[in-house]
Amino acid sequence: MAEREGFEPSVSLTPHRFSRAAPSTTRTPLPASITVTDGVCIMKTMNESVFTKIINGELPCYKLYEDERTIAILTIEPNVVGHTLVIPKVQIDQFNDLDDEMYYAVWKTVKKVANNNQQKLGTDRIGLSVKGVDVPHTHVHVLPFNVGNHMGKHEESPELTHDEFKKLTARLRFDD
Repeated sequence: MAEREGFEPSVSLTPHRFSRAAPSTTRTPLPASITVTDGVCIMKTMNESVFTKIINGELPCYKLYEDERTIAILTIEPNVVGHTLVIPKVQIDQFNDLDDEMYYAVWKTVKKVANNNQQKLGTDRIGLSVKGVDVPHTHVHVLPFNVGNHMGKHEESPELTHDEFKKLTARLRFDD
């Protein structure tokens, strides 16, 4: 894959050579982040995504919902009013790499957020999108819209002020 200018890949492959230790009767298994090929140990290290920084409280967000496995926030670049991101609290690049428990937790939260946003905004439909190209951390876009309106990014996408985001967050935030 060609590197884009100014783009840092989220996963770096760092080769490490280890000398053979004396034979042992017990072996410690390698972590999943380490693979060995032809005597070369490859360690995958992932930089923290912007979503991991939000989950860890290092960056602010407009949070609508949170449980032990997921968080739902308003995106700061909405396609439509109420455009929400549902994010697992574990940083996994692609949704199909989530373990089953986390995968189901994400979709359970997606359904909760979809029902909540549709009811509170009074829209006809909810659109969903899993793109996985902008941030190397699985997330699902939840887009409330009315039939006949465009739900993708376009010239009429809303540009909300901080105060408008705060009001929308208060309107859509879960009460429970």
